[in-house]
Amino acid sequence: MAGQLRHLLALAGSPHATVSVIPRDAPFWESRGHNFDVLSFAGTTDRIGVCYYPVLGAELAPGDLYDAWTLITDNTAADPTQSRAILERHLADLS
Repeated sequence: MAGQLRHLLALAGSPHATVSVIPRDAPFWESRGHNFDVLSFAGTTDRIGVCYYPVLGAELAPGDLYDAWTLITDNTAADPTQSRAILERHLADLS
């Protein structure tokens, strides 16, 4: 897990990615239960959702997950500075 946290911290420091963490005490609703990423591309409005399933691996997500991610970003996700602090605390706890 420490390697994954270091990877997320490196991404968080990149100008090409945004890492947002959902705090443990954030409200939960069904659409937030999916493990997915939303990828966007500089200079375009294109977005691709990718779902991750433990048994099946990754596949393209249905379009409505972008709406779910927008809700999560606007209502429950920590901002990038807070997200970085959460990741750093978790990494320190592993040491």
